[in-house]
Amino acid sequence: MTLGSFIGIGPIYGAYQGWTPLQIANFVGAPLLGSLIFQIPLGRLSDRVPRRGVMTFALRAQPGYACFLHFSMELIRCLLSAYFSWED
Repeated sequence: MTLGSFIGIGPIYGAYQGWTPLQIANFVGAPLLGSLIFQIPLGRLSDRVPRRGVMTFALRAQPGYACFLHFSMELIRCLLSAYFSWED
């Protein structure tokens, strides 16, 4: 239900912020891609260990991972720009 409301209101928010259609599509598609990428490994892990432990780990790791991405994006951009602008 949360993802459905995000998909419905996300484009309106993006348009209000003045984003391009490509930026809006990336904004709405990112959670779908993230859930697709992590669903299979977490499902297989929960087949081997207790599901409650996997769910607890996923819920506790999510805010830390979000903070890591937030603070490391500038570093990632810097490294990528240095890599792609490097001349031989």
